[in-house]
Amino acid sequence: DDAELNDADSPNDTGAKKGSNAKKSEEQKEKEQEQIGWAQALTLDSIVLTNDKTDVHTLGGKRWNDVKNGKKKIKGLSTRAKKAFLAKNNIQIRNEFRNVPLLGRNIAAYINEGPARRAITSGARKKSSSTAKPGCITEDGTLFRLSNVVGSHARGRGLFMQLRLPHDKEDLTGPGAKAVIHEGLWKIYKGDD
Repeated sequence: DDAELNDADSPNDTGAKKGSNAKKSEEQKEKEQEQIGWAQALTLDSIVLTNDKTDVHTLGGKRWNDVKNGKKKIKGLSTRAKKAFLAKNNIQIRNEFRNVPLLGRNIAAYINEGPARRAITSGARKKSSSTAKPGCITEDGTLFRLSNVVGSHARGRGLFMQLRLPHDKEDLTGPGAKAVIHEGLWKIYKGDD
């Protein structure tokens, strides 16, 4: 009779184990979401680098990577929390540091390179229209306007390219082909063509 009871209980035990595992995974997901939100709220000021300044030691007082201390393993931040911190702080993940244990090296490189590199890369990212007036040009009727008007006109581009041809004697001494080209460009600039 005892054997029948034990056999009858065993299917229920596995169901109970599945339920407790599901509960644990839900709790783990919630903890990870909390950790992601916590990591996104932090700034670069909360980073502590390793002594050699090549990797992250802690983020906001929590270990970055897992560490073995004898037989005990101290858990670090989750991969999703690390990537969330990188994304929130606009830190690019480099190809050579894509592996999970190396993610902290992206932050170390970002901090070590300093603001000079960030200024160069942020300027390169900002693209404007090719016809937009740069800030240094303050008046209309400048060479900038001339180049935009002539360059955007199909016939103007062709005429301008003809100016690059070498001069001949007629161009230097009389009304030659270059004078005709200059006249055509002037008409395009004025809007007569």
